[in-house]
Amino acid sequence: MKKIFTILILLITAQSFAQIETALIGEWKAIAIKNDSFFYHSQNDSITFNPNAKVEEKDKSMFKSGMKASLSSKKYFFKVNNEFILKNSPTEEVILTYEVLKETKVINLYEKNKNQAPIGKIEYFSRNGSLELQMTISGQKNSFMILNKVN
Repeated sequence: MKKIFTILILLITAQSFAQIETALIGEWKAIAIKNDSFFYHSQNDSITFNPNAKVEEKDKSMFKSGMKASLSSKKYFFKVNNEFILKNSPTEEVILTYEVLKETKVINLYEKNKNQAPIGKIEYFSRNGSLELQMTISGQKNSFMILNKVN
C-alpha cells in the first residue's frame, strides 16, 4: 500500500511538472508592458505615464507609437530543450537557456548553461491563456509584461 501511495504521488508530481512545462512551450507575443515610467497595452492601444516620469506632452504620442512598433515586432519562444529565444526583429534575436522552478513560479535565464549564475529571473503567472511576467535583471525588478500565446 505504501508503494502504491508513493507511486501515485510521483505520478501526480510528474504530471504537474509536465503541465507547467508544456504550458510555457511555444511562441508568445507581448500585449502589455509596464515599468516605473509607463504602462502600455497594445490591444486597446493605450498608454499611461507615471506622473514622476516627466515625459513632455509632445513626446507622448511618439513614445506610444514606438512602443506599439516595438511590441508588434517582438516574439518570445520557450522551446522544449530549455532554450529561450527573444526575437527583436526578423534579423535580431537573443538565445538563452531557461529553467523553470515550479514551486516558486520562477523562470531563471542563463547565458549558455545552468552552471553559471542566472542573468535574469522571471516570476510568472498564467491567467486566462495569458502569461504574466515580472522580470528581474541584476537584482532590479525591471518590467511587468503580459504575453499571449501565438501557437
